[in-house]
Amino acid sequence: MSISSVILNASLLYNALLAQHVTLQGDQVLLDLRNTDAAVHGMLITDPIAPSDQHLVDDFTVVRWVIQTHADIPDGTGLQLFARTGSSFFTERGWTDWTPIGLAHTLSSPPGRYLQLKILFTTSDRALSPRLHAVHIQAETDPIHFDRSLEVTDVTNDVLIRSPFEFAYERQDEPAIRAFVEAHDLRALIGAETTDIARFSAVTHFVAQLPNTRHDMWREAYPWTLDELLVQEAGHPAVKGHCMSYASVLISSLTGLGYYARHWAVEGFRHMNHEVVEVWSDELGKWIYLDPSLDQHYSDPKTGQPLSLLEIHHIFAKTFFKEGETLFMPMAQQLARVQSVGGKNAPIVCHDLGFHYGVPTSDYDWGWLHGYLAAGFLRLTTRNNFHSQPEPAFAFFGEGNEDDHGFPSWVDARTPPRTDRIRIFSGRERDFYWTLNQAVFKATRTAENAIELELSQSQPFFSHYRLTANGETRTLTANTCSLPLIKGDQIFSVAPVDRWGKEGRASMLAIHF
Repeated sequence: MSISSVILNASLLYNALLAQHVTLQGDQVLLDLRNTDAAVHGMLITDPIAPSDQHLVDDFTVVRWVIQTHADIPDGTGLQLFARTGSSFFTERGWTDWTPIGLAHTLSSPPGRYLQLKILFTTSDRALSPRLHAVHIQAETDPIHFDRSLEVTDVTNDVLIRSPFEFAYERQDEPAIRAFVEAHDLRALIGAETTDIARFSAVTHFVAQLPNTRHDMWREAYPWTLDELLVQEAGHPAVKGHCMSYASVLISSLTGLGYYARHWAVEGFRHMNHEVVEVWSDELGKWIYLDPSLDQHYSDPKTGQPLSLLEIHHIFAKTFFKEGETLFMPMAQQLARVQSVGGKNAPIVCHDLGFHYGVPTSDYDWGWLHGYLAAGFLRLTTRNNFHSQPEPAFAFFGEGNEDDHGFPSWVDARTPPRTDRIRIFSGRERDFYWTLNQAVFKATRTAENAIELELSQSQPFFSHYRLTANGETRTLTANTCSLPLIKGDQIFSVAPVDRWGKEGRASMLAIHF
């Protein structure tokens, strides 16, 4: 018999798979009562819980799960737990239905290897909330014992971060996008570049150089597709609209080149509404901020790494606002603060390639006028597939920062919900910063001479896995496979491949048997 323990503290619970209408306050999770009647009900759902976090384990049977919940539950409030168990870490296959359990509960002889918890918060008094501190879980397992030893010598198997917010990606072969990429030879434009940020900067610079025809776009339904965003002037394309238009053109351009990009609406210093882009980098394993109307991106001065929008937001807020202050500070005070601190004194580097809205600009003061200073209130548009699915779309420039339209807003201590009209908001980084284009695995030794891989991936338009085992490569469409163990050193690797043949980030397991 083997016994292992898992402690889910408040931070781990709050940052689990789903946290709906709850918030983290110190060392406890409680109902988030801001701006929504739905806050009288809250819910947490954990990620699947395994008895061991090792990348390769010997097969086992779970004898029992012992669950102990630590919480304060005032009169008029409630906290209810549900549990289910399953045999698949990454899919719904083989999972039981949700079963209500007590705050202290033992699940004996449960089916499957894994446990998942759902926790419901309720209140009848909007001034009160149950307060969840931690859940202690003990797993008692009966492992299989094998005669020959098996040693993991190397592993690359990053955690796959998933968001409960669904995002709809555009196909790279959408006819209008493909025609635009080919007409402007964008593949040749990035062909000589050797890094993701160099390729992204080249495409951003191309879009930033397009002339701007400034129609009054916010008086009519806002266009999102290339045929509506672009007009021909003197035989060359010009962008019709404002920063939102440039962001849409960049997203379409990156999409046509096989990248995954998304659209953010931001508002910050000087009440400046702005529309910017983030693109996923396989090379860096992160989302990167791009500003196509100002021809800019930002980097960390210490590491040189390009920054995401949220990283830029944290720099802006920490540099210019003190503890307890929010971006609701009167603008006259903000002006004085930024002027006294100096916008370019922040720990951030601006890479400005010199074109703003199609016009060469050599002396733009990014530390005062715009750029990262707009990274205050953040709202994510949860799709970019406006060519293949034109509707629904919100109608007006900047409206996304005043009304959520089903799009989530980032909130933190500096940027609480702006108005009652913003109903969908979160302060959890994983809700906005998920992992893309990656394969992962769970490995279990199921016999003396065999291991089983359970696979998962986060690649849009996924087609199949490319599995390399014992020096041979094959295509795999199932999410499980059994592999023989051969005496000596072995390496297994698996990568996702999309329907256009592009391979994503691989995970690898090296063993000695």
